[in-house]
Amino acid sequence: MVAFSGEVIDPQSGPDPFSETSKTMNPNMKGQGIREAFDTDEFQILLVANKFQTGFDQPLLCGMYVDKRLAGIAAVQTLSRLNRSYSGKDTTYVVDFVNDPEDILLALKAYYETAELANVTDPHLVFDLRMKLDAAGFYDEFEVNRVVDVEFDPKSKQSDLAGALEPVVSRLLHRYKAAQDKLKIANAKEDTKASEDAQNELNALLLFKYDMGGFQRM
Repeated sequence: MVAFSGEVIDPQSGPDPFSETSKTMNPNMKGQGIREAFDTDEFQILLVANKFQTGFDQPLLCGMYVDKRLAGIAAVQTLSRLNRSYSGKDTTYVVDFVNDPEDILLALKAYYETAELANVTDPHLVFDLRMKLDAAGFYDEFEVNRVVDVEFDPKSKQSDLAGALEPVVSRLLHRYKAAQDKLKIANAKEDTKASEDAQNELNALLLFKYDMGGFQRM
């Protein structure tokens, strides 16, 4: 099967728009959705571009062939599609034609350490994660101290805390929206380099969010 969102218009291949429910693309689906069809014995291989990199919970998946650049949280989310147990499924494998193993290891290690910190009491890990957050460059020491001053002031109000946080929050949301717009424009222009740069920026912001959550929990 092939899976993709929306329609693709390619006059060289046919006069009508192509979609994943087209008979020419998936002729044996018989009205089923991609998720339901893949759960049957009839289909063994699923080809995707961006679709199903996240949120595809199919325990039958046991192998993945990667032919695109993966980095940061996108690497973790994509490869984690294999991370579901199923009776008789005792191993998984990934064949990667593009990515350097060290880059994938780095992405997985960063996410794994963050996810596990809630159950760790080693104070050194707190400082390690704080250094990582500081190094991301999304805030400065003055902005941290501004929040601390409000937190320890017994006369402060909720509105004071919101005001202390607002500049950083606005900056992060603006950068995320700008990266989304860049990605949309790059995809429309089919600019692979610009698209990859914009996606990496989005991934960095998402990883920062996960790291911040891990720091809070710890």
